[in-house]
Amino acid sequence: GQYQRLIEALGGTLDAYYEYLDETLGHLMALVGEGGTVAVMTDHGYAGLTLDARGSPRIGRQMHSESGYLLVHGPRVNAGVRVSDATFFDAAPTIMAAAGITLPDGLDGQALGEVVRR
Repeated sequence: GQYQRLIEALGGTLDAYYEYLDETLGHLMALVGEGGTVAVMTDHGYAGLTLDARGSPRIGRQMHSESGYLLVHGPRVNAGVRVSDATFFDAAPTIMAAAGITLPDGLDGQALGEVVRR
């Protein structure tokens, strides 16, 4: 029915968008160069379309999970590190530390020590 038509209409869109983002990130990293720091934060928690009690697709924030990703690349970043117990509040301090910015007092969250070289 309606759900299947929506899937067919959007077919390939997500894959094409990921390819576009990969290409854009490649350009950004080339602009920044070897000595620069690049950070990408995304909810990337697309949970797909779910149906409500009537069988209609739930559109909006229900389409996303509460998880996300923070990708950081640069000379002060440990390559290949994965952290699973961080919070949203840790993103800004981690990006700041990776970029060599001194963290101000009273900042919510903390720089993820596993990610940033000291």
